[in-house]
Amino acid sequence: MSPIGIHGHVAPGFEPLREAFEANFSKHEDTGGACCLYLGGEPVVDLWGGVADETGTPWTRDTVQLVFSATKGVTAICAHLLVERGELDLDRPIADYWPEFGENGKGEIPVRWALSHKAGLAAVDGDLTLDQVLAWDPVVRAIAAQEPNWPPGTAHGYHARSFGWIVGEIVRRITGRSLGRFLADEVAGPLGLDLWVGLPANERARCARIVPPSGGLASVASLLGAGTLTARVMSGPSGLFAYDEMWNRDDILAAEMPSSNGVTNARSLAKLYASLIGEVEGRRLLRADTIEAARTPHAVGSDKVLFIPSSYGLGFMLPPALAPGCAPGSFGHPGAGGTLAFADPESGVAFGFVTTRMRFDLTGDPRGTGLVDGIYRSLRRRAPVAHRRQWGLGRPVIALHPLGLESSAFVGVGEALARKGMRTVALDLPGFGRTPAPERPLTPAVLAEPVISAAREMSEPPDVIGISMGGRVALEAALRAPEAFRSVVAIAPYLPWLRHRTLLQTARMLDPRIAEMLPLEHAWPVLRWLAALLESTPFLRDDEVAQAGVRFIYHAACPATRAAFLSAARELALDEAVGERGLWTRLASIEIPATFVWGERDQLISPAYAGPVARSLPRARQIRMPCLAHWWNGPHHRCLSGTLVDLLHESASAEERPYTTPGDLPTRPCLVEREPEPAPAADAPLPAEGKAHGYR
Repeated sequence: MSPIGIHGHVAPGFEPLREAFEANFSKHEDTGGACCLYLGGEPVVDLWGGVADETGTPWTRDTVQLVFSATKGVTAICAHLLVERGELDLDRPIADYWPEFGENGKGEIPVRWALSHKAGLAAVDGDLTLDQVLAWDPVVRAIAAQEPNWPPGTAHGYHARSFGWIVGEIVRRITGRSLGRFLADEVAGPLGLDLWVGLPANERARCARIVPPSGGLASVASLLGAGTLTARVMSGPSGLFAYDEMWNRDDILAAEMPSSNGVTNARSLAKLYASLIGEVEGRRLLRADTIEAARTPHAVGSDKVLFIPSSYGLGFMLPPALAPGCAPGSFGHPGAGGTLAFADPESGVAFGFVTTRMRFDLTGDPRGTGLVDGIYRSLRRRAPVAHRRQWGLGRPVIALHPLGLESSAFVGVGEALARKGMRTVALDLPGFGRTPAPERPLTPAVLAEPVISAAREMSEPPDVIGISMGGRVALEAALRAPEAFRSVVAIAPYLPWLRHRTLLQTARMLDPRIAEMLPLEHAWPVLRWLAALLESTPFLRDDEVAQAGVRFIYHAACPATRAAFLSAARELALDEAVGERGLWTRLASIEIPATFVWGERDQLISPAYAGPVARSLPRARQIRMPCLAHWWNGPHHRCLSGTLVDLLHESASAEERPYTTPGDLPTRPCLVEREPEPAPAADAPLPAEGKAHGYR
């Protein structure tokens, strides 16, 4: 226990999150609350502290509290369960499930618009009493009868309370159960969560009391006018609601308001979101494709209710509106006064924070901001320190290769750059070579972490170059931390295809357990025969799936890297290609000079990529190398070394580093005027060191 009454546990490496939670009490006047973080489906931080009410009752492990609009994410999860079961179609009109809803021009509003705050029903019309609102039927009848506040689908605006009644009534019409009952039966019960919409009387004693803000948002009506849309939404229906003591009333807590009155704790919120992005105790609540669709932006920009930019997926709030500091791709929902729940699939974390002291800060709640910062500082602290090898002194260059320090590809580069007065630092990727894998999926973001850390340790921003998977990681590092790098050179990188992903068909079938059971000494001749067959069959030679198979064969035949490759291949195969978070979208606005190098003889990364890259990224420099090929040792390494030395030396000596617009891609002449060494025969024995011949 800490001096300020903090209880719970913190896994080693997550001290920054504990410190941020303690600072909420010592610096930000918190009275009581809890936070919990799951990583890879396991709780790594579970903390609580302070008091649960004005009498000084200690906050305990079992304390729960009202979480306001964090309930919206819970309600959305119930809807997505019905989508997965085929009972709810997001593109069908709401009126198909709830016929009365179709009145007054609402007959074509699809379910999707309700989830993304585009239905135009943010303010509930009608003269209702509080008892009617809490009774459910009168308020949903009022919504069904009213006209939209604006033409549906033309704009978005925060449906502060109507969201829950609309989505909750859809769930009720489909299942015959209220949202609260469905939640208990299908979500909270199976996952073992302390989570309710409609708090049972026998749980009331452990529910903490909310401490309302002084003034809070009660003055919105007087500031903007009671008839304004924002005032009607935030105080409605019928001006009945304010952020005051009313939220501690038994009847408010016992009713079902699926936008606003969920009761839970940080542990249950974190566990719930963890079950959306992976397995928790052997159970995953929603499929990955469901979550991908739910966190895809559906409404972005000026919010008709909040007057500030907002971003919504399907029932979830997205960055940057979600919370300052949340990584791109995160999804979840905050709650009025400070509550926060979200998941970051790329980092493998899920987080919940609850607090009784409500506050509304124009510049953002420092409590949530500090906790989010503590999460990512903890993750950076836990990121493996990549093993490295260095050549030369001077201006720094970071080099990346799937085999890391096990590869000989960068030896010539390092030696040549050293002669030019530059320093090359070759890094292992996490899980490859000598650097241990983190306890998280090997996504591009995770693989890029030690690269960014190494760059920030250097006296000046380095260039970063990468081959193959290393090229994809180099691009990810440059996109995530452009200020940390001078330029990026990607040599035949793995990239998600604009229309299909090269690795997808193969990698989705990969199971690391198969590779672990594979007796390599027996499988090697078969793997080599299969690779040679794929390469020698004309109709397979240019087939992306066949080439993905060849690539897998070479990696699977390398004991030092095959387990890591299987993990990374599965994640990179799902690499987002287009859309707001898509790699191609992000690359189009890359902030540092980018060069792509393609090999005409490269049979593992199709040179057909060069054209789409040139068209999609016209500001990036494109180079063809006639002799570059992945699987031949020997001359192409010297050719590659010369190319990189020239490229980096040119950028070092130029006053400015403008991008060159590619027409026909320029060809970098070979420095070695002879044919590359032939590929090994299909019956070649396994090399003693266990490396796939030539792929080093």
